[in-house]
Amino acid sequence: MKNDQIALYLNDHPEFFNQYPELLARIQAIAPEDMPLKPVKTLNIADRILKRAQADTEHMKNQLVNFMEISQENEKIQENLFAIDRIIMYSLNFSQMIGQLREEIITRFKIPGVQIILMDGDEHLMERCLKERLDKNAIDGLQFVDTDTVSGWFGTDLSPVLRAEMTEDSESFGADSELNLQSEALIPIILHGNLIGAIALGSDNPHHFHKGLRTDLLERTADKLGIAIENVLLLDLMKNQPVLDSKTGLYNEMYLEPVLRREFGWAQCYGKSLSLIKMHIDSFEELVNTYGKSRIQKVLQEAGKVLAENSRGDDIMISSGEGDFLILLPDTAQQGAGQIAQRIRKTLITHMFPELENDCVKIIFGVAATGKGIESPADLLAAASDALEKAQQQKDSALTV
Repeated sequence: MKNDQIALYLNDHPEFFNQYPELLARIQAIAPEDMPLKPVKTLNIADRILKRAQADTEHMKNQLVNFMEISQENEKIQENLFAIDRIIMYSLNFSQMIGQLREEIITRFKIPGVQIILMDGDEHLMERCLKERLDKNAIDGLQFVDTDTVSGWFGTDLSPVLRAEMTEDSESFGADSELNLQSEALIPIILHGNLIGAIALGSDNPHHFHKGLRTDLLERTADKLGIAIENVLLLDLMKNQPVLDSKTGLYNEMYLEPVLRREFGWAQCYGKSLSLIKMHIDSFEELVNTYGKSRIQKVLQEAGKVLAENSRGDDIMISSGEGDFLILLPDTAQQGAGQIAQRIRKTLITHMFPELENDCVKIIFGVAATGKGIESPADLLAAASDALEKAQQQKDSALTV
Protein backbone atom coordinates (compact mmCIF):
# COMPACT_ATOMS: atom_id res chain seq x y z
CA MET A 1 0.00 0.00 0.00
CA LYS A 2 1.07 3.56 -0.64
CA ASN A 3 1.56 6.03 2.20
CA ASP A 4 -1.61 7.96 1.39
CA GLN A 5 -3.64 4.73 1.28
CA ILE A 6 -2.23 3.72 4.68
CA ALA A 7 -3.10 7.12 6.09
CA LEU A 8 -6.69 6.91 4.82
CA TYR A 9 -7.07 3.39 6.20
CA LEU A 10 -5.77 4.37 9.64
CA ASN A 11 -8.07 7.41 9.64
CA ASP A 12 -11.08 5.17 8.93
CA HIS A 13 -10.02 2.48 11.43
CA PRO A 14 -8.92 4.14 14.72
CA GLU A 15 -9.43 0.78 16.48
CA PHE A 16 -6.08 -0.24 14.95
CA PHE A 17 -4.34 1.81 17.63
CA ASN A 18 -6.03 0.02 20.56
CA GLN A 19 -3.00 -2.22 20.94
CA TYR A 20 -0.51 0.59 20.20
CA PRO A 21 -1.41 3.56 22.43
CA GLU A 22 2.15 4.90 22.37
CA LEU A 23 2.08 4.96 18.54
CA LEU A 24 -1.24 6.82 18.57
CA ALA A 25 0.15 9.37 21.02
CA ARG A 26 3.24 9.96 18.89
CA ILE A 27 1.13 10.42 15.75
CA GLN A 28 -1.19 12.85 17.49
CA ALA A 29 1.85 14.82 18.67
CA ILE A 30 3.02 15.46 15.10
CA ALA A 31 2.56 19.08 14.11
CA PRO A 32 0.51 19.68 10.94
CA GLU A 33 3.45 21.29 9.19
CA ASP A 34 5.55 18.20 9.85
CA MET A 35 3.02 15.79 8.29
CA PRO A 36 4.57 13.82 5.39
CA LEU A 37 1.26 14.01 3.51
CA LYS A 38 -1.03 16.88 2.83
CA PRO A 39 -4.25 16.66 4.87
CA VAL A 40 -6.90 14.75 2.97
CA LYS A 41 -10.50 15.82 3.34
CA THR A 42 -12.04 12.49 4.30
CA LEU A 43 -15.47 11.84 5.65
CA ASN A 44 -16.18 10.07 8.88
CA ILE A 45 -18.50 7.09 8.92
CA ALA A 46 -21.66 9.11 9.60
CA ASP A 47 -20.85 11.54 6.79
CA ARG A 48 -20.16 8.68 4.37
CA ILE A 49 -23.48 7.00 5.25
CA LEU A 50 -25.29 10.28 4.70
CA LYS A 51 -23.56 10.85 1.37
CA ARG A 52 -24.37 7.28 0.26
CA ALA A 53 -28.01 7.76 1.26
CA GLN A 54 -28.16 10.99 -0.74
CA ALA A 55 -26.62 9.24 -3.75
CA ASP A 56 -29.10 6.34 -3.42
CA THR A 57 -31.98 8.79 -3.19
CA GLU A 58 -30.84 10.56 -6.34
CA HIS A 59 -30.40 7.21 -8.09
CA MET A 60 -33.87 6.06 -7.02
CA LYS A 61 -35.30 9.37 -8.19
CA ASN A 62 -33.69 8.92 -11.60
CA GLN A 63 -34.91 5.33 -11.72
CA LEU A 64 -38.44 6.44 -10.83
CA VAL A 65 -38.41 9.11 -13.54
CA ASN A 66 -37.13 6.56 -16.03
CA PHE A 67 -39.79 4.08 -14.90
CA MET A 68 -42.54 6.67 -15.28
CA GLU A 69 -41.34 7.55 -18.77
CA ILE A 70 -41.28 3.86 -19.75
CA SER A 71 -44.72 3.31 -18.19
CA GLN A 72 -46.17 6.27 -20.07
CA GLU A 73 -44.63 5.02 -23.31
CA ASN A 74 -45.96 1.50 -22.67
CA GLU A 75 -49.42 2.91 -21.97
CA LYS A 76 -49.28 4.74 -25.27
CA ILE A 77 -48.18 1.57 -27.07
CA GLN A 78 -50.92 -0.43 -25.33
CA GLU A 79 -53.50 2.18 -26.31
CA ASN A 80 -52.38 2.06 -29.94
CA LEU A 81 -52.34 -1.74 -30.01
CA PHE A 82 -55.79 -1.83 -28.40
CA ALA A 83 -57.13 0.32 -31.24
CA ILE A 84 -55.44 -1.98 -33.77
CA ASP A 85 -56.84 -5.06 -32.02
CA ARG A 86 -60.34 -3.62 -32.32
CA ILE A 87 -59.88 -3.29 -36.07
CA ILE A 88 -58.64 -6.88 -36.27
CA MET A 89 -61.30 -8.50 -34.11
CA TYR A 90 -64.34 -6.55 -35.26
CA SER A 91 -63.77 -6.36 -39.01
CA LEU A 92 -66.17 -8.38 -41.13
CA ASN A 93 -64.58 -7.59 -44.48
CA PHE A 94 -61.17 -9.05 -45.36
CA SER A 95 -60.03 -6.28 -47.71
CA GLN A 96 -61.18 -3.56 -45.34
CA MET A 97 -59.43 -5.17 -42.36
CA ILE A 98 -56.06 -5.37 -44.12
CA GLY A 99 -56.29 -1.78 -45.37
CA GLN A 100 -57.29 -0.32 -42.00
CA LEU A 101 -54.68 -2.36 -40.12
CA ARG A 102 -51.89 -1.12 -42.35
CA GLU A 103 -53.06 2.51 -42.15
CA GLU A 104 -53.32 2.44 -38.35
CA ILE A 105 -49.82 0.98 -37.86
CA ILE A 106 -48.28 3.58 -40.19
CA THR A 107 -50.11 6.45 -38.48
CA ARG A 108 -49.80 5.42 -34.83
CA PHE A 109 -46.24 4.05 -34.81
CA LYS A 110 -44.73 6.25 -37.56
CA ILE A 111 -43.50 3.18 -39.42
CA PRO A 112 -43.49 3.80 -43.18
CA GLY A 113 -43.27 0.17 -44.27
CA VAL A 114 -46.10 -2.21 -43.41
CA GLN A 115 -46.89 -5.42 -45.29
CA ILE A 116 -49.22 -8.30 -44.45
CA ILE A 117 -47.77 -11.42 -46.06
CA LEU A 118 -49.81 -14.60 -46.43
CA MET A 119 -48.46 -17.95 -47.52
CA ASP A 120 -49.63 -19.02 -50.96
CA GLY A 121 -50.29 -22.73 -50.64
CA ASP A 122 -53.20 -25.16 -50.78
CA GLU A 123 -52.24 -26.64 -47.42
CA HIS A 124 -52.87 -23.36 -45.61
CA LEU A 125 -56.09 -21.49 -44.92
CA MET A 126 -55.62 -19.20 -47.95
CA GLU A 127 -57.88 -20.90 -50.47
CA ARG A 128 -56.95 -20.46 -54.10
CA CYS A 129 -60.34 -18.93 -54.85
CA LEU A 130 -59.58 -16.13 -52.35
CA LYS A 131 -56.23 -15.36 -54.00
CA GLU A 132 -57.77 -15.38 -57.47
CA ARG A 133 -60.56 -13.06 -56.33
CA LEU A 134 -58.14 -10.66 -54.66
CA ASP A 135 -55.81 -10.66 -57.67
CA LYS A 136 -58.58 -8.94 -59.60
CA ASN A 137 -58.82 -6.22 -56.96
CA ALA A 138 -55.41 -6.04 -55.28
CA ILE A 139 -55.10 -4.68 -51.74
CA ASP A 140 -52.28 -2.29 -50.85
CA GLY A 141 -49.98 -3.85 -48.31
CA LEU A 142 -51.08 -7.46 -48.93
CA GLN A 143 -48.78 -10.02 -50.54
CA PHE A 144 -49.09 -13.72 -51.30
CA VAL A 145 -45.64 -15.31 -51.04
CA ASP A 146 -44.75 -18.94 -51.64
CA THR A 147 -44.50 -21.27 -48.65
CA ASP A 148 -40.76 -22.02 -48.92
CA THR A 149 -39.80 -18.35 -48.97
CA VAL A 150 -41.84 -17.40 -45.91
CA SER A 151 -40.71 -20.48 -43.99
CA GLY A 152 -37.10 -19.63 -44.81
CA TRP A 153 -37.37 -16.28 -43.03
CA PHE A 154 -37.90 -17.93 -39.66
CA GLY A 155 -36.14 -20.65 -37.72
CA THR A 156 -37.71 -23.86 -36.54
CA ASP A 157 -38.93 -22.08 -33.40
CA LEU A 158 -40.74 -19.46 -35.56
CA SER A 159 -39.16 -16.56 -33.66
CA PRO A 160 -39.45 -12.96 -34.93
CA VAL A 161 -36.63 -11.71 -37.13
CA LEU A 162 -35.14 -8.25 -36.42
CA ARG A 163 -32.63 -6.56 -38.73
CA ALA A 164 -30.83 -3.29 -37.98
CA GLU A 165 -28.46 -1.13 -40.07
CA MET A 166 -29.49 -2.92 -43.25
CA THR A 167 -27.07 -2.66 -46.15
CA GLU A 168 -29.04 -4.89 -48.52
CA ASP A 169 -32.58 -4.76 -49.85
CA SER A 170 -35.32 -6.03 -47.58
CA GLU A 171 -36.40 -9.61 -48.25
CA SER A 172 -40.05 -8.73 -47.63
CA PHE A 173 -40.26 -5.23 -49.13
CA GLY A 174 -37.70 -5.60 -51.89
CA ALA A 175 -35.89 -2.61 -53.41
CA ASP A 176 -38.43 0.10 -52.60
CA SER A 177 -36.47 3.33 -52.99
CA GLU A 178 -39.35 5.48 -51.76
CA LEU A 179 -39.34 3.87 -48.31
CA ASN A 180 -35.54 3.87 -47.87
CA LEU A 181 -35.80 1.17 -45.21
CA GLN A 182 -32.85 0.82 -42.84
CA SER A 183 -34.26 -1.71 -40.36
CA GLU A 184 -37.11 -4.21 -40.38
CA ALA A 185 -39.04 -6.68 -38.26
CA LEU A 186 -40.71 -9.87 -39.46
CA ILE A 187 -43.34 -11.13 -37.02
CA PRO A 188 -44.70 -14.62 -37.81
CA ILE A 189 -48.46 -15.10 -38.04
CA ILE A 190 -49.16 -18.47 -36.43
CA LEU A 191 -52.53 -20.21 -36.45
CA HIS A 192 -53.17 -23.56 -34.75
CA GLY A 193 -49.41 -23.94 -34.33
CA ASN A 194 -48.75 -23.52 -38.05
CA LEU A 195 -47.07 -20.64 -39.87
CA ILE A 196 -49.50 -18.95 -42.28
CA GLY A 197 -47.73 -15.66 -42.99
CA ALA A 198 -45.97 -12.66 -41.44
CA ILE A 199 -46.36 -9.02 -40.50
CA ALA A 200 -43.45 -7.12 -42.05
CA LEU A 201 -42.54 -3.73 -40.53
CA GLY A 202 -39.89 -1.48 -42.07
CA SER A 203 -38.36 1.73 -40.69
CA ASP A 204 -36.06 4.39 -42.13
CA ASN A 205 -34.35 4.50 -38.71
CA PRO A 206 -31.41 2.05 -38.85
CA HIS A 207 -31.78 1.25 -35.14
CA HIS A 208 -35.58 1.13 -34.87
CA PHE A 209 -35.66 -2.68 -35.02
CA HIS A 210 -32.66 -4.34 -33.42
CA LYS A 211 -31.77 -7.61 -31.75
CA GLY A 212 -32.94 -7.64 -28.15
CA LEU A 213 -36.01 -5.50 -28.85
CA ARG A 214 -39.10 -6.83 -27.07
CA THR A 215 -41.61 -8.19 -29.57
CA ASP A 216 -44.18 -9.87 -27.29
CA LEU A 217 -46.86 -7.25 -27.97
CA LEU A 218 -46.31 -7.51 -31.72
CA GLU A 219 -46.46 -11.31 -31.52
CA ARG A 220 -49.76 -11.09 -29.64
CA THR A 221 -51.15 -8.82 -32.36
CA ALA A 222 -49.97 -11.27 -35.04
CA ASP A 223 -51.72 -14.15 -33.23
CA LYS A 224 -54.98 -12.18 -33.12
CA LEU A 225 -54.57 -11.33 -36.80
CA GLY A 226 -54.31 -15.03 -37.67
CA ILE A 227 -57.55 -15.80 -35.80
CA ALA A 228 -59.27 -12.80 -37.38
CA ILE A 229 -58.24 -13.83 -40.89
CA GLU A 230 -59.69 -17.29 -40.33
CA ASN A 231 -62.94 -15.88 -38.95
CA VAL A 232 -63.31 -13.34 -41.75
CA LEU A 233 -62.70 -16.01 -44.38
CA LEU A 234 -65.37 -18.23 -42.85
CA LEU A 235 -67.78 -15.30 -42.79
CA ASP A 236 -66.79 -14.49 -46.36
CA LEU A 237 -67.50 -18.09 -47.35
CA MET A 238 -70.90 -18.03 -45.65
CA LYS A 239 -71.78 -14.69 -47.24
CA ASN A 240 -70.80 -15.58 -50.78
CA GLN A 241 -71.92 -19.19 -50.84
CA PRO A 242 -74.93 -20.86 -49.26
CA VAL A 243 -73.72 -22.96 -46.32
CA LEU A 244 -77.10 -24.17 -45.03
CA ASP A 245 -78.80 -27.22 -46.43
CA SER A 246 -82.38 -26.36 -47.41
CA LYS A 247 -83.63 -29.90 -46.72
CA THR A 248 -82.34 -30.36 -43.17
CA GLY A 249 -81.57 -26.86 -41.93
CA LEU A 250 -78.03 -27.98 -41.01
CA TYR A 251 -74.74 -26.81 -42.52
CA ASN A 252 -74.08 -28.23 -45.98
CA GLU A 253 -70.98 -29.98 -47.30
CA MET A 254 -69.50 -26.69 -48.55
CA TYR A 255 -68.92 -25.73 -44.91
CA LEU A 256 -67.15 -28.99 -44.04
CA GLU A 257 -63.63 -28.37 -45.35
CA PRO A 258 -62.89 -25.00 -43.70
CA VAL A 259 -64.55 -25.84 -40.37
CA LEU A 260 -62.93 -29.30 -40.16
CA ARG A 261 -59.54 -27.77 -40.90
CA ARG A 262 -60.11 -25.08 -38.26
CA GLU A 263 -61.26 -27.47 -35.52
CA PHE A 264 -58.49 -29.97 -36.30
CA GLY A 265 -55.93 -27.18 -36.07
CA TRP A 266 -57.25 -26.01 -32.69
CA ALA A 267 -57.23 -29.58 -31.36
CA GLN A 268 -53.61 -30.10 -32.47
CA CYS A 269 -52.47 -26.75 -31.13
CA TYR A 270 -53.97 -27.13 -27.65
CA GLY A 271 -53.65 -30.89 -27.26
CA LYS A 272 -57.42 -31.47 -27.23
CA SER A 273 -59.41 -34.35 -28.65
CA LEU A 274 -61.61 -34.00 -31.71
CA SER A 275 -64.14 -36.63 -32.77
CA LEU A 276 -66.12 -37.04 -35.96
CA ILE A 277 -69.33 -39.06 -36.31
CA LYS A 278 -70.41 -40.08 -39.78
CA MET A 279 -74.11 -41.03 -39.89
CA HIS A 280 -75.95 -42.70 -42.74
CA ILE A 281 -79.65 -43.48 -43.25
CA ASP A 282 -79.46 -47.04 -44.52
CA SER A 283 -81.08 -47.96 -47.86
CA PHE A 284 -81.90 -44.31 -48.51
CA GLU A 285 -82.57 -44.80 -52.23
CA GLU A 286 -84.99 -47.61 -51.48
CA LEU A 287 -86.87 -45.34 -49.07
CA VAL A 288 -87.14 -42.71 -51.80
CA ASN A 289 -88.43 -45.27 -54.29
CA THR A 290 -90.93 -46.65 -51.77
CA TYR A 291 -92.28 -43.46 -50.24
CA GLY A 292 -91.42 -40.80 -52.82
CA LYS A 293 -89.20 -37.73 -52.62
CA SER A 294 -91.67 -35.45 -50.88
CA ARG A 295 -92.26 -37.83 -47.98
CA ILE A 296 -88.54 -38.57 -47.57
CA GLN A 297 -87.93 -34.82 -47.59
CA LYS A 298 -89.92 -34.67 -44.37
CA VAL A 299 -87.82 -37.51 -42.96
CA LEU A 300 -84.66 -35.49 -43.60
CA GLN A 301 -86.23 -32.46 -41.97
CA GLU A 302 -87.09 -34.54 -38.91
CA ALA A 303 -83.58 -36.02 -38.80
CA GLY A 304 -82.04 -32.53 -39.02
CA LYS A 305 -84.30 -31.32 -36.23
CA VAL A 306 -83.39 -34.25 -33.97
CA LEU A 307 -79.66 -33.73 -34.58
CA ALA A 308 -79.90 -30.01 -33.84
CA GLU A 309 -81.84 -30.64 -30.62
CA ASN A 310 -79.28 -33.19 -29.44
CA SER A 311 -76.21 -31.08 -30.19
CA ARG A 312 -74.12 -29.36 -27.55
CA GLY A 313 -73.04 -25.75 -27.87
CA ASP A 314 -69.79 -26.40 -29.77
CA ASP A 315 -70.96 -29.38 -31.83
CA ILE A 316 -71.20 -28.85 -35.58
CA MET A 317 -73.86 -30.69 -37.56
CA ILE A 318 -73.41 -31.04 -41.33
CA SER A 319 -75.64 -32.62 -43.96
CA SER A 320 -73.13 -34.13 -46.39
CA GLY A 321 -75.43 -35.74 -48.96
CA GLU A 322 -78.60 -37.71 -49.50
CA GLY A 323 -79.13 -39.38 -46.15
CA ASP A 324 -75.57 -38.68 -44.94
CA PHE A 325 -74.61 -36.52 -41.97
CA LEU A 326 -71.37 -35.50 -40.22
CA ILE A 327 -71.18 -34.47 -36.57
CA LEU A 328 -68.01 -32.70 -35.46
CA LEU A 329 -67.39 -32.90 -31.70
CA PRO A 330 -64.65 -30.55 -30.37
CA ASP A 331 -62.89 -31.48 -27.12
CA THR A 332 -64.47 -34.94 -27.17
CA ALA A 333 -62.59 -38.24 -27.00
CA GLN A 334 -63.64 -41.34 -28.90
CA GLN A 335 -65.46 -42.97 -26.01
CA GLY A 336 -67.56 -39.87 -25.43
CA ALA A 337 -68.29 -39.61 -29.16
CA GLY A 338 -69.48 -43.22 -29.19
CA GLN A 339 -71.87 -42.48 -26.33
CA ILE A 340 -73.22 -39.44 -28.18
CA ALA A 341 -73.72 -41.55 -31.32
CA GLN A 342 -75.68 -44.15 -29.34
CA ARG A 343 -77.86 -41.45 -27.77
CA ILE A 344 -78.61 -39.91 -31.18
CA ARG A 345 -79.36 -43.36 -32.60
CA LYS A 346 -81.86 -44.17 -29.83
CA THR A 347 -83.55 -40.81 -30.25
CA LEU A 348 -83.86 -41.27 -34.01
CA ILE A 349 -85.01 -44.89 -33.80
CA THR A 350 -87.71 -44.13 -31.22
CA HIS A 351 -88.77 -40.99 -33.05
CA MET A 352 -92.16 -41.37 -34.67
CA PHE A 353 -91.61 -40.21 -38.25
CA PRO A 354 -95.15 -39.15 -39.20
CA GLU A 355 -94.77 -40.03 -42.87
CA LEU A 356 -93.31 -43.53 -42.50
CA GLU A 357 -94.07 -46.82 -40.83
CA ASN A 358 -92.44 -47.47 -37.48
CA ASP A 359 -88.94 -48.99 -37.46
CA CYS A 360 -88.49 -48.68 -41.21
CA VAL A 361 -85.61 -46.20 -40.85
CA LYS A 362 -82.28 -47.74 -39.93
CA ILE A 363 -79.36 -45.53 -38.87
CA ILE A 364 -75.71 -46.56 -39.17
CA PHE A 365 -72.80 -44.71 -37.51
CA GLY A 366 -69.04 -44.57 -37.93
CA VAL A 367 -67.01 -42.85 -35.23
CA ALA A 368 -63.38 -41.67 -35.33
CA ALA A 369 -61.23 -39.45 -33.14
CA THR A 370 -57.84 -37.77 -33.25
CA GLY A 371 -54.96 -39.88 -32.00
CA LYS A 372 -52.40 -42.27 -33.36
CA GLY A 373 -52.36 -42.36 -37.15
CA ILE A 374 -54.57 -39.28 -37.51
CA GLU A 375 -52.26 -36.54 -38.73
CA SER A 376 -54.57 -34.39 -40.85
CA PRO A 377 -58.25 -33.48 -41.27
CA ALA A 378 -58.36 -35.83 -44.25
CA ASP A 379 -57.15 -38.70 -42.04
CA LEU A 380 -59.95 -38.06 -39.54
CA LEU A 381 -62.59 -37.97 -42.27
CA ALA A 382 -61.20 -41.16 -43.85
CA ALA A 383 -61.20 -42.95 -40.47
CA ALA A 384 -64.88 -42.07 -39.91
CA SER A 385 -65.72 -43.27 -43.43
CA ASP A 386 -63.90 -46.57 -42.82
CA ALA A 387 -65.79 -47.05 -39.56
CA LEU A 388 -69.10 -46.42 -41.32
CA GLU A 389 -68.25 -48.90 -44.06
CA LYS A 390 -67.42 -51.59 -41.52
CA ALA A 391 -70.66 -50.88 -39.69
CA GLN A 392 -72.62 -51.25 -42.95
CA GLN A 393 -70.93 -54.56 -43.70
CA GLN A 394 -71.71 -55.88 -40.24
CA LYS A 395 -75.20 -54.32 -40.22
CA ASP A 396 -74.30 -52.90 -36.83
CA SER A 397 -75.94 -49.79 -35.44
CA ALA A 398 -72.63 -48.14 -34.54
CA LEU A 399 -68.96 -48.96 -34.82
CA THR A 400 -65.91 -47.06 -33.56
CA VAL A 401 -62.33 -47.30 -34.71
